[in-house]
Amino acid sequence: MHLQILKRCGWTLIGLGIIDLGDVAWHVANRQTYDPISGIVTVIAGVFLVRGGLRTAKRVYWFLLLFLAAFVPAVVMMPFTFPIGFLLAAFRGRHGAVLGDLLIFPVLLWICIQLGRPEVKSAQASHSIAPQNPKGPLILGFAIAGFIILFVGFGFHGETAREARERARFQLGPGYEYVVTGLHTSYYNSPGSFSKRVSATVAAYNATEFKTVQIQWGQ
Repeated sequence: MHLQILKRCGWTLIGLGIIDLGDVAWHVANRQTYDPISGIVTVIAGVFLVRGGLRTAKRVYWFLLLFLAAFVPAVVMMPFTFPIGFLLAAFRGRHGAVLGDLLIFPVLLWICIQLGRPEVKSAQASHSIAPQNPKGPLILGFAIAGFIILFVGFGFHGETAREARERARFQLGPGYEYVVTGLHTSYYNSPGSFSKRVSATVAAYNATEFKTVQIQWGQ
């Protein structure tokens, strides 16, 4: 019985990986950057599951629990972290990708539930593989979600983020609302001083447009 469960989950992962690799090919054809690693790893994990890999089932189950525990709180808190207008504009600008993310969530949840079924855990125990305790990845996932929420809440709304928004406004003009979606600060030694460089990704949106602009400056 557990082999049928693993095969169903494996073929599902292979299908998701192939779709992701197809998306990579589309981005490459349109000269856009995209990371193919996730699609390749998903296909490989699916192949091992199809072959009945009980250790792979344990690892995939752990990762999915971690991902779901981090993803759900972060999504729930998004309306409290970002302006509603930004979220609506992002959905309009990336509705295909957003819908894809929403559709893949129940699929990953289904795989996680299947890999946690008693039949799979019993088979793992019979092969001297300790079944995955869900508490560890769940606690870690919630901790990651909390860190992300705090980081976004404080980091993307502080003085450095305000300057990034002002620099983006100077570049694009006053016809947009601006939200910082990425922020990175690096420090380096320059002759005679210790300098800081800030790199920021700023989303600019209005009723009809949604775009991102990269901002860099030194201090």
